[in-house]
Amino acid sequence: MTFLKMTQTYSRIVTALSISMLLVACGGGSGGTTVASPTTYSISGTVYNGFIGGSALSGATLTLAGASSGSVPSDINGAYSFTNLPLGTYTLTPSKAGVTFTPTNLPYTITNVGGNITFADFAGN
Repeated sequence: MTFLKMTQTYSRIVTALSISMLLVACGGGSGGTTVASPTTYSISGTVYNGFIGGSALSGATLTLAGASSGSVPSDINGAYSFTNLPLGTYTLTPSKAGVTFTPTNLPYTITNVGGNITFADFAGN
């Protein structure tokens, strides 16, 4: 084998290896993992009694309006969650008989950059 043919063969091998390594690093080709963006998102938080960070307020109703809508109760720990939400703009409003909430509602926009919204918290007095 001549020096020129050896150089050409070596060049092809290096090029093939480089392309394979790039495909794997980018998630394509054999052995790579592609991480897809979620197509649905969530808004979650906690309802507190008195002040944010205080004791839990269970049994409050959280109502979501906007690109998707619905209502969920806060659980025994004051926690709630809306799941399977599409991208869009939302308003979240808490309610419970005899209780005044701060804030009275929270506006949110879910984007594919920001993703899930957590710590959407309310305090009831």
